Amino acid sequence: MHLALACDAMAVRTALQNLRDGLNELHLSQDDTDRIEIVMAEILNNIVEHACSDRPDCNIGIEILRKSSDLQVTVTDNGCAMPGGTLPAGILTDIQGSRDSLPEGGFGWFLIRDLTTNVSYSRRDQKNHLSFEFELGRDTVTN
Repeated sequence: MHLALACDAMAVRTALQNLRDGLNELHLSQDDTDRIEIVMAEILNNIVEHACSDRPDCNIGIEILRKSSDLQVTVTDNGCAMPGGTLPAGILTDIQGSRDSLPEGGFGWFLIRDLTTNVSYSRRDQKNHLSFEFELGRDTVTN
């Protein structure tokens, strides 16, 4: 499956629906489909909000390849590079304390890393390349 989209919120919304439609054709479990959609929404929204926030000519490409018991995904964009050229650690934000002190964000990379495997990032030819895999049929309960 290949998807190409402009880097804006409405294009992401449309792409997520197209992705869900494409995943339905693969006859995946509801758990797998939901997990993939959560991760892809987080990644695409991060690209829109951070990598391409001040670049109107930014584009996103998605390539998904099914290999027996997993899906291999590569997402590319021509936005700004990741800070420091590396992925965020994905450490779960501390949620102890009062409701007013809870962070608004900080959960995305934890979810991405928890729900996928083999996450890697590189910057080549003025593009960000994010690759990862979904193990199909995986138990998604985290410890």
